[in-house]
Amino acid sequence: MSRPARRQWLALAAVLALSVALRLHHIGVPLVDTSDWRQTDTAAVAYFYFHQGIRLLHPQLWHDGPGPDYTQLELQLTPALVALLAHLVGWSDALLRVCAVALFTLAAVPFWALVRRHLGAGVALWATLVYVLLPIGVFFGRTFQPENMQLCTGMVALWAADRVGERRSTGRYVLAAAALAVAVLAKLPNGMLLPVAAVLAEQDALWRGRVMLQWRRLLRAAGLILLPAAAGAAYTLGQAALAVGGTHYVNFIVLSLGDSYIAGTTHLWPFFWQEVLGMAVTPAGVAAAALGVWRLARMGRRAGWVWVWSGSVLVYAVVVLRAIRFQYYLMPLLPWVALLVGLGLDALAAGLPRRLPRALQALPAAAAVALVLSLLAGGLFQIQGFWPPYLPWYTGGLALESYLPADAVVILTGTYNPTLLYYAQRHGYRIDPLTMSALQADVAGGARYLLDQGGIDPCMADYLAEDFPAVGVGGIDVYTLPAVLPPVAGAPSGACLQ
Repeated sequence: MSRPARRQWLALAAVLALSVALRLHHIGVPLVDTSDWRQTDTAAVAYFYFHQGIRLLHPQLWHDGPGPDYTQLELQLTPALVALLAHLVGWSDALLRVCAVALFTLAAVPFWALVRRHLGAGVALWATLVYVLLPIGVFFGRTFQPENMQLCTGMVALWAADRVGERRSTGRYVLAAAALAVAVLAKLPNGMLLPVAAVLAEQDALWRGRVMLQWRRLLRAAGLILLPAAAGAAYTLGQAALAVGGTHYVNFIVLSLGDSYIAGTTHLWPFFWQEVLGMAVTPAGVAAAALGVWRLARMGRRAGWVWVWSGSVLVYAVVVLRAIRFQYYLMPLLPWVALLVGLGLDALAAGLPRRLPRALQALPAAAAVALVLSLLAGGLFQIQGFWPPYLPWYTGGLALESYLPADAVVILTGTYNPTLLYYAQRHGYRIDPLTMSALQADVAGGARYLLDQGGIDPCMADYLAEDFPAVGVGGIDVYTLPAVLPPVAGAPSGACLQ
């Protein structure tokens, strides 16, 4: 290995170490910080894989029913990985977070390799540094959710497709198609990377200015799009056909193609720049990204794959982020944003100094470093409210685990968040608001305990207090219910008793 290559790898290792260090904050706390619902749902799947065996087509949650509560989800690669590791080191929330950190950090390696080959070592290092510093990634890069596996498999898939463009062979093509299929199965929105992969695989023609009209080239490019897409569709529809849980994935795809998800795009550009990019980076990062776009426009055909990626991101923003604005839905955008910001920072640090007098040549590099520091400081300020854990769900869940019978089926009211069920390790239903008809249906379904977090309607509370006095357990009011609820005495006194 040459000395410059060794320096590049050492710089990458330093960035990866920084990535891990930033995400060790609160690494051992329970999964009750921001996005606790999403984390404990993913952890529940891993828990059942660990205790009952890995059945990838049958992910199971603690809700909604007496169990087993199968549901329709993306291919659960992260829970399967955790289940395997837990057999070696034991089950803990810290293990879940460590796996998330590892996946997020590992995604930086193929991302760095891809950018280095096409745009140079300088841009690759800046872009990878920005990737590990972006505020959304600093927090959600250590939360136990599918998005970190989505990032890791997505970047590996793009790197594999790029290897096809570097030297064409059947083995590389099959590997790229398989990697793209795994990426799509890990999370369907990775489908936005398929056109990027097709362009990377046929980049030799694009770089030389030839038009891709040969039928063999078209078939190869189409295969890298259609084969992984078919794998994702087959898995999704197969789960629905097996009646595994609900069909919300199928419903989401259908709705995404309808007016309910496309409506309201009149102010698309202000929304995209202010909300999508503004939530992913700091104002300083947006400024550097704008400089990166300017530099990208001067690169010609060799940056064509970045423009295709930009178009895919725009479609993702319109279809998904316009309708569902969970912060972690920005995670798939982080490598793309980091690439644009990295282009801008490299222009400051390496490109601009050559045009300045010798006495001023150090200023642009200093400005680039200042931008990176402001990105880190501003990003940590943006996410400061994400860290504090809501411990009552954790402590209350542990208290309920000790108090309730092992086979108890419960009803959770006052919230729809199932985190309490995860830490109590009990199957159950969720009702919010609590009504008599819903309560009767769930009691008929086997529920014998009602867990109230303070959200019961007064008329329902009066009805329960007559026959089922509450017991406080870990800050949760627990009502023990009979197999058949007594009738409401007299006329109903509230709408909840209907």
